[in-house]
Amino acid sequence: MTTPQQLSASPLQLELHEFHEIHLSANQTDSPDGEFDIGIQRKLKLLDDDSRRFHLILSIQLSSPEPENPCPYDAKLVISGCFIVAEGYKDNPEELVDVTGASILYGAAREMLANLTSRGPHGLISLPSVSFMKATPSKKRVKKTTKKKAAKKASTKSKS
Repeated sequence: MTTPQQLSASPLQLELHEFHEIHLSANQTDSPDGEFDIGIQRKLKLLDDDSRRFHLILSIQLSSPEPENPCPYDAKLVISGCFIVAEGYKDNPEELVDVTGASILYGAAREMLANLTSRGPHGLISLPSVSFMKATPSKKRVKKTTKKKAAKKASTKSKS
């Protein structure tokens, strides 16, 4: 039995978010199963010279690092959000937005990419979990796992 947990408001509030760019192309080969390179960039700026309001732009790029073993999809998503940091927040508001705000926008991009690829010829792609603790651009290679592959892997484990 779980006990109810008292929730409190986050010091970071999202005013709005919107997608500025969505490019998705399915690889034309029959069964592409290569890994992705994921490139992520962030741009953060103050809004209206207010030390508590920020605009964050998050760019996510998926591409094949090996042309001979292509990944199922190439994609680029650019999403932005406007954030407000609570008055009582004592730590670095810019860092809060850069880390937590980027995580919020990344989750929205994950949902958008999953929705689009679920109707594609190679099945659903879900962005992996990442950490935005470092403020530098990152690249990560990820193996594509579809629902079919995950179900097959689960059934193989249960037979062991």
